[in-house]
Amino acid sequence: MRLRNWPSRFAELVDSSRARPFEWGAHDCCLWAASAVDAITGRDPGAQWRGAYTDARGALDLLEGIGDLEGAGALTGKPIPIGNAFVGDVGLVTWPDGTESLAVCSGHDWMCAGDAGLIRLPIDAARAAWGVGRV
Repeated sequence: MRLRNWPSRFAELVDSSRARPFEWGAHDCCLWAASAVDAITGRDPGAQWRGAYTDARGALDLLEGIGDLEGAGALTGKPIPIGNAFVGDVGLVTWPDGTESLAVCSGHDWMCAGDAGLIRLPIDAARAAWGVGRV
């Protein structure tokens, strides 16, 4: 269920993350998506992993335990058709170089945690999506 004030909470999160650099265990693709879920629903699916790793190896070890990025995405909500994603939903996107990450829908594109802050990818970059706070 989405909080009544989720739009303002989500907007504040996006504003505070706009220039926040990527950081393993604090602001990476999975924890960015978990932060969005928390802003929208008040439930942080990444709480137990925040600060639990500091590099890519640690992140991969945790992901192996939950079934890779798709497993992490599934913790954010129920699967939905990609074309039905709207603001705050989580997606599994493919970057131009072929790597994948979790991202958050802005309504017209996907926002991803990047080296110098949020990076946007086109809406058709997703290959899976999960509805956040939907009933």
